[in-house]
Amino acid sequence: MTSELRNVSNIALTTSALFLIVVAIALNSPVLFSMSSAMLGLLGVAHVQARLSTLGLRFRRRPMPTVRQGESVQVEIEVWSDRNMRRPLVMVQDRLPEALRATNVSPSVPVAPAPGERCVTSYRLRPMRRGVFRWSTVEVTGSDPLGLIRATKLVRVDPEPLTVLPAPIPFPLRLPRSAGWGGGEADHGPSRGSGVDPRGIRDYQSGDSLRHVHWRSSARSGRLLVKEFEVGLYADATVFVQNSLGTAASVRGHVALDLLCGFAAYLAESFLGQGLEVHLPGLDAQAKRTPPQMRLMEVLRELAAVQPSPEPLGTRVAAQIGSIRPGSSVYLFLAEADDTLPHAVRLLRSRGCSIYALALPPASADPRLGGCDTEFLAHLRQAGADASYLPEVPEP
Repeated sequence: MTSELRNVSNIALTTSALFLIVVAIALNSPVLFSMSSAMLGLLGVAHVQARLSTLGLRFRRRPMPTVRQGESVQVEIEVWSDRNMRRPLVMVQDRLPEALRATNVSPSVPVAPAPGERCVTSYRLRPMRRGVFRWSTVEVTGSDPLGLIRATKLVRVDPEPLTVLPAPIPFPLRLPRSAGWGGGEADHGPSRGSGVDPRGIRDYQSGDSLRHVHWRSSARSGRLLVKEFEVGLYADATVFVQNSLGTAASVRGHVALDLLCGFAAYLAESFLGQGLEVHLPGLDAQAKRTPPQMRLMEVLRELAAVQPSPEPLGTRVAAQIGSIRPGSSVYLFLAEADDTLPHAVRLLRSRGCSIYALALPPASADPRLGGCDTEFLAHLRQAGADASYLPEVPEP
């Protein structure tokens, strides 16, 4: 029974009962009075049963899978009863945070929890924001067996994080100079600098190219081994994403910081697929080389966790100078002007780094976001950066 029909039936029954009471008093009719009393009693019992159906329930939200921004994900909640009572079907729905911007939220599956048994209800949603989200409130809705009355109760549940990875946003890329590849093999997937001298042999890992399998050693050892190549001095990309407080502003229906993370995700996906290393100083602590697909998931998780901060990007870059390999290619994803950034660019240039400053076009009407005008990009070019605008992203 829909909410509208239920409201109509409640009003009709209550009005009918009150009308019968008036008529019974006017006619001094015990029969009509008994009928009206029975109808009011039915509504009273229905209210009590609806309220009881929401009591004595326990909930546990199952761990949620990592999902990419804009993809559908299923949320499952375990429900069980602490009371030895039969109850009708109940609906369990999460109170989702507004920051998630969830769309296509389906109704949850109705369940009838029995004593000592756990049942699972589920629903689906599409998160339109990247980030790590937690919520702890569920809305429990129960009714009487006839479906006349509904009762709703809010319950606190231990939160489980939902990690929403940024969706990669394509844009024209410039490969790092030299990139450590030999023989022009930059387009052969996760080759790790194939075409230069191998430096050793290691166990095969998911994402390694089969053409690098060392068959003779594999036959002797009984397990799959691959050749590992020296990737060269410049075969890495260092990425900084501006996360100043202004990046929380909206740009054509998107959050500026989400756009920057989406562009950075595309760069990471492209470069890791071509054998480069990708570093996010201050966000990751990569101590050893990992297969490209595994490293990509690490980078996407790091980008998903980025939140606005009052620290200027230039200050953050200057603080990480010592961790940046000399001669690296450094990519700066920008949304607004930062007076501390030209100095940081000069420090990077002094270490032989190539700097690519990639900025969102200044089209935001939100006063919180100053934007990057052509004058600021000119200052970055004077400091030694290759500064340009990223492509515009259409409104959702």
